Amino acid sequence: MPKETQNSEELLEALPETIAALFQGAQTSNATHKRRVNTLCKLFIEATKVTKTQVSQREGVQGSVQVLTGEKAFNRAFWSILRHVLNVKRGIVAADRVLRFVGAFIGALMISEDITNEESNEDQTPRDRFLQRLVARIIIGCTAKDKTPRFRCTQLLSELLRQIPSLEDETYNKIKSSLLERCTDREWTIRAISCIGLGVLARVEASEDQSAIKSLEDRQVITVLEELCQHDVHNQVRVAALPGMALPLNPTSLVILLSRCRDIDASVRKMAFRLLSQIQARALSVSQRSTAVRNGLGDRDPQVRAEATKLIYRWAIGCSAVDQFHPDTSKSAKTRVQASAKVDLDEFLDLFDLWDGEVAEEALRALIYKRPDLMDEVNLNHPDYWSAFSPSKAILARVFTEIVAATTQQSDSSREMGLSSILSVDSGFSNRTRGAIFSVLETSQGVPFDGLKYTDSLPTLTLQAFNIQGLFNLLVQTVNILNSQQLHSLPSVPGVAREDLEEQLEDCVFSLNNLLKMTTVLLDTLGADEMGRRKVKTLIEDMITQPCLPESHLQEAITLQLKLSDDTTQFVKSTIEPILQEVLEEKYQPIGIGSRTYFRRDSIEGLTKTVDKSDAQLNQGANKGTDNEKAMVTYRQLCVTNISLEIIEWTPTESNTLHLLQRYLIKPALAVYVAYPRAAEDLKHQIFDAALKCLALIAISSRVLSYTSMLLIAVDTSA
Repeated sequence: MPKETQNSEELLEALPETIAALFQGAQTSNATHKRRVNTLCKLFIEATKVTKTQVSQREGVQGSVQVLTGEKAFNRAFWSILRHVLNVKRGIVAADRVLRFVGAFIGALMISEDITNEESNEDQTPRDRFLQRLVARIIIGCTAKDKTPRFRCTQLLSELLRQIPSLEDETYNKIKSSLLERCTDREWTIRAISCIGLGVLARVEASEDQSAIKSLEDRQVITVLEELCQHDVHNQVRVAALPGMALPLNPTSLVILLSRCRDIDASVRKMAFRLLSQIQARALSVSQRSTAVRNGLGDRDPQVRAEATKLIYRWAIGCSAVDQFHPDTSKSAKTRVQASAKVDLDEFLDLFDLWDGEVAEEALRALIYKRPDLMDEVNLNHPDYWSAFSPSKAILARVFTEIVAATTQQSDSSREMGLSSILSVDSGFSNRTRGAIFSVLETSQGVPFDGLKYTDSLPTLTLQAFNIQGLFNLLVQTVNILNSQQLHSLPSVPGVAREDLEEQLEDCVFSLNNLLKMTTVLLDTLGADEMGRRKVKTLIEDMITQPCLPESHLQEAITLQLKLSDDTTQFVKSTIEPILQEVLEEKYQPIGIGSRTYFRRDSIEGLTKTVDKSDAQLNQGANKGTDNEKAMVTYRQLCVTNISLEIIEWTPTESNTLHLLQRYLIKPALAVYVAYPRAAEDLKHQIFDAALKCLALIAISSRVLSYTSMLLIAVDTSA
């Protein structure tokens, strides 16, 4: 017997034992799979070269035929071992490793160069015949009565789809039909494992020319996955269906993916945020980004909040210069580069609608607690930071100041117990922000943000006062230009067009509100700056008297004024008494006052006395304003009074001030429909409502004046 024939026979006889040994080693560890796959591929190539020539026994066929002895022997040996694995119940890790090994072997076999360059005149290569026979046997097992072989066969089909780069149309359609059938299986484990394979098919369909996908049958896989990820009763099926449905992204899948962020099961919500982190932030609209952050940071499960924080961090990395990597870059190298990347925080905040509640600042807080070193280059005490001002810089400065102030309040001895007080309800953080911070700190050691390190980066109160003054002056200037009658005659240049001015006005209003809130925090942190306190106090007193200050900012400004005052008496003198002075001067100067600002005095003594004025004195002053202008002044005075009455507790010694307010401000305001007949109806309604509220607050503050308040309400109702 020739030596070559003898070696071939020995090879075929040793095939079962050799393949069994490879399978035995594959079930112990995944680390040895690559080496064993190469060995099995070489064994397959050697086996396919073993052939036998024999005389044809068919009628009418003369000559000899070549029998694929080695290929058939390999197929029998391989299947005889694999069928034992397909009967192993779910949950056995060794069986999962073996099936993963089989998938890796088939994938490596399909791209093997030794078989690719075979005889080109054959219709099918040995690997194609091997794959077809294997798939045919597996598909039969997918319809077995027992759930165990059904699960294992479906698992193997999904693994093959993950490993094989391309399939013939016939094989592809068979696998697709089998997996679609298993998606309706009564066992949730089989439905879940079939969704993994369908996810691979869905990505293939999505990568094709969309113009070729016209009928519902062409989108059958994607449609089935969309239904399963939304309506399947088991959470693991929904989790398995999400990746195939969501990636690659399209408008329909994005809406469904965002809706799964509110799924009843935490694992589905985690998977949804994990998939969102693989999508570029600019691929989502502003409202979609805000919805994702709001749902993620406000989730009740800490693991979901942690995934939402990772999503925010991924978006922030996308705002840096290291977002794009070479395909060959390792995962560890990407992590190291991203950990030291400089993030453009202004660009990050521009991803959100800054005027939409607290979404932007909550995302910023979560990012700072994820990467505290991002704030190393933020120096609010340097004038260069405030030179080019923007709403994003204003909200960044306020959030940074609040975090530094909250963390520096903790002493070194109580740092371990200080975390709960930092994140308490009274700390100023919202529920979503506290949840995001807790989710970040669960895997960290202690407090990750050292506020003492950044105390010198906070601005002084004097610098803060100049910043507010400059921003308010810009606000007043913009309002005056918009109200000017000569606006339409101005040349059409950038910065003068009405659209540009309106946008600048919105930015000023938003930034001013953040600076006022930031100053309130700075007073607690840098309270020893007496010169700065005086500068801020004088500035706030002037701002409250200006009609250009938006009504929405009065609450912050007056609260800041109260914090700057030494006591309630000083606050009343600086806020309430100027209003009384203007009201009384208007009462005894009927020809009118041209100013809508509040004239300041140190006291209101003697204002209740009648002042004799000559006709010449009465005729002096500005022209009489319109009813609408006077009504606006009255409404502004009522707003300031209401806020002041809400935030302070009145002592019995200050009842005279309340009496004057009730008599000279509130009582005439209740008759607004008679006093200002030509004013706007909406404005008159607002004045009347504000007067009633002010009357009620006075009744609460003074028991003596409560009876008078009831009489005024009764008289007004009867009238």
